[in-house]
Amino acid sequence: MRKFTFVFFDDVLVYNPNMHNHMDHLRQLLIVMRQQQLNAKSSKCIFGVSKVEYLSHIISNEGVATDPHKVQAILDWLVLTTMKQLRGFLGLTGYYRRFVKNHASISMSITALHQNAFGWNDEVHSAFETLKSATVQVPVLQLPDFNETFIIETDACRVGIGAVLQQKGHPIALLSKTLAQKHQSLYAFEKEFLAMTQALEKWKGYLLDKHFIIKTGHFSLKYLLDQRITTPAQIMWLPKLMGFDYEIMCKKEEKVWTDISMDFIDGLPMSKGRPVIMVIVDRLRDSLVDDVDSSLSSREATINLLKFHIKRSQDRMKSLVDKHRSERNFKEIVWVYLKLQPYRQETIRQGKQNKLSPKYFSCTWDHYLHHPVSYPNSQVSNNGLISEEPCAVLDRRMAKRGNAVDVVYVLIQWVNETSADAT
Repeated sequence: MRKFTFVFFDDVLVYNPNMHNHMDHLRQLLIVMRQQQLNAKSSKCIFGVSKVEYLSHIISNEGVATDPHKVQAILDWLVLTTMKQLRGFLGLTGYYRRFVKNHASISMSITALHQNAFGWNDEVHSAFETLKSATVQVPVLQLPDFNETFIIETDACRVGIGAVLQQKGHPIALLSKTLAQKHQSLYAFEKEFLAMTQALEKWKGYLLDKHFIIKTGHFSLKYLLDQRITTPAQIMWLPKLMGFDYEIMCKKEEKVWTDISMDFIDGLPMSKGRPVIMVIVDRLRDSLVDDVDSSLSSREATINLLKFHIKRSQDRMKSLVDKHRSERNFKEIVWVYLKLQPYRQETIRQGKQNKLSPKYFSCTWDHYLHHPVSYPNSQVSNNGLISEEPCAVLDRRMAKRGNAVDVVYVLIQWVNETSADAT
C-alpha cells in the first residue's frame, strides 16, 4: 500500500516507472485480491496505460491535471439563483481548489452568500466569472520527487494568503485561504508569516525530513530566527519551526537596495563620542502604502466600533440607575447627610472593618442652587472626594510588617473631627 498502489474504497490504482515493475506489482495485487475473495469487473478495468482518470483527476507521466468533463461542467454553469445551486457550484470548484491560485480570495464574495441573504450583485457575478476562468486555466501539478529540493513561495494580500509548493519551477500543490476579520488588520510582515506557517502545517508530510527553501516577499522574514519574539503567532509557531530544516529567501532580494537610501546627519549632540548618525530610509512602494492605509483604516474602524458599543453600554447603565433618582431642591441653609463616593471611598476610617462603618458621613450644612455642592469646611474637594487635613498626633506605636524592620504608626486627629474619628 502506497508503495505502488493507491486504494480509495473500490478504486484501485497501480503505478510504476516502467512496464516490467508494473507487471510484477500488478500480479502481486491480483494474488492478494484472489486470496481475499475480491472480484474486479473486467469492463471497468484498464491495464498498461500512460494516462488514467482517477477520482476525477487525470494522472499521467506529466503530473496530475483536472478532468476536462468536470471543467466543462463548471464553464457551462449558469448564473446561480438558489442556495442549492450555490452549494453545488462551490463544491465542484472547491474540489479543484488545489489547482487554482488565490482560489479563496476569488471565491470570498460568493462564499459570503452562505452567511448573508442570497443577493446576487455585480461583485458576486464578477467573482463567479473570474472563478470559472481561473478553473479552466489551471496548471498541471507535477508529482513530487523526494530526491529534489522543495521550494515554497508565499504571498499575502489584504483579504487572503496563498502559497505554492514546487520543484524545478513546476507546481506540486497550491494553498489559498481567506483571512478572518481580526487577521485582515495585521501588518504585511505578520500576514506573510501567517502564510508561511499555514503552508508548513499543510505540507509537513513532504517537508519534515527534507531541506527546503521558503521564498517570501517580505525581506525581514529572512532573519526570522534572529528577531525578538513579540507577537502571539511567533510565540506559538517559532518553537514548531525548529523541527524543519529550511532556508528563507526573499523573492525580490536583488531589488532591495534600489528601494533603500542612506545618508549621514552631522552636527548632532555627542552620543558615544560621535556627533554623526547614519540614517537608512526605505522608500515605500505602492503595495506597502496600500497595506499601511488598509491596516490604519481597519484599525480606526475597529476603534470606532468599540467606542460606539462602550458608549451604548454606559448610556444603558445610566438610564437604569437614573430610574431610582429624582431631582431635589434644598433651601439655602439646610443640614444634609453626605454620602461617600461608591467604589472610590468606603469610609473616612482606615480600619479593616469597613462593613461596620457608616455609609453617610456627618451632618453638613449646604446651599444647593442647581450647581455643584461646595462645603465651607473644605471636607469635599472639587471632584467630590473627601479631603482631610491632620491637626494633631494622638498616639504612636511600633509594629512589624512582614519581614521588614519596625514601622512607626501614628494616630492622627483630623480637622473638624473628634478624637473618636482619629485614624
